[in-house]
Amino acid sequence: MKRDLWDLGHLNRLRWSSKLVSFGATLFAVLVVVVKAESSLSELFLLVALSQSWNLIGGLTGYSSLGQVAFFGLGAYFTGASIEYWHLSFLLALLGSAAVGVVFAVLVGVPLLRLRGPYFAIATLVASLGTFEAFSWISSILPGGDGITITTVGTSQIMAYPSKGGFALIYLALAALATATVALVVRSRFGGGLRLIKENESLAAFSGVNTRRYKVSVFALSAVIAALVGGVYGFQQVTLNPNTLFNPRLSIAMVAIVLIGGAGTVLGPIFGALVVTAALELVASHSGSAQDIVVAAITVLGVLRQAKSFPPPSGPSPGVLGADPTSDPQFIERSSIIFPRLLERAREGPKGV
Repeated sequence: MKRDLWDLGHLNRLRWSSKLVSFGATLFAVLVVVVKAESSLSELFLLVALSQSWNLIGGLTGYSSLGQVAFFGLGAYFTGASIEYWHLSFLLALLGSAAVGVVFAVLVGVPLLRLRGPYFAIATLVASLGTFEAFSWISSILPGGDGITITTVGTSQIMAYPSKGGFALIYLALAALATATVALVVRSRFGGGLRLIKENESLAAFSGVNTRRYKVSVFALSAVIAALVGGVYGFQQVTLNPNTLFNPRLSIAMVAIVLIGGAGTVLGPIFGALVVTAALELVASHSGSAQDIVVAAITVLGVLRQAKSFPPPSGPSPGVLGADPTSDPQFIERSSIIFPRLLERAREGPKGV
């Protein structure tokens, strides 16, 4: 009895310590961002929007995409070409980039989402690198061989160029839109199906969830957000450089943010973005290698955090039809399942097959 009480007290102390560490890290991150508000607010909102984009596919379904930056770069290039060559307004160019992101996500997602685990992650990384090579070649054959440069000054200027504060507000709007989208998905039947896919895809298919359609749909939704952010970023940068727009470091940063904040949660990516932005600001004066080390360290910490927060379901192998993932007491809470009949059938085991 004394041992049980000691274990309970020890567990409570660990939980409170974790909360205090999280609160302290958040407060410190906020202070750093506020002190360097002019240079970091835009980056913070950009990272929130992008991490929420990754959260949809990686956090809710467990399909860890390492190629999310491809949608970002594609959105930037389409927006730049729409403004510079086709003389579209900034808003129409952004809408076009979202549409292109959906089409590309479907074309890539249909074959790649048949893969699982590390195979899917590697395949998306290769697809991203292939997209980078394609746009590098396109940039080399454009007039001047320097890619697209958006005209923002002089008499040939197509539209007004926003100030730093203007871009910060645009990124804030995108971050709010991305967060609201994740919140709506999490609380919907669609989100329940995605979490069930994450816990047990075979059981999800057995329950009547069209797993292929669900995965491709959420992949396309995540691509829309990434393409919109890329479109704004491309307009802000003026000169579109494939090395910057398709940099795989950005995909890794999205993963780090979601993992440290909490995968599959609504507010987790905001906390993670605060921590990552503050950490990058502290080493901003150093080389890019220092920033890579910071992101890598945060990613490792995030992986360890997720491993403790989301233990694998107990019982039979989750890949076997009729397995009982509901034997894990945290299953329903983690999955936000709203398929009551499915749960009853799952608890029946083989009899429900």
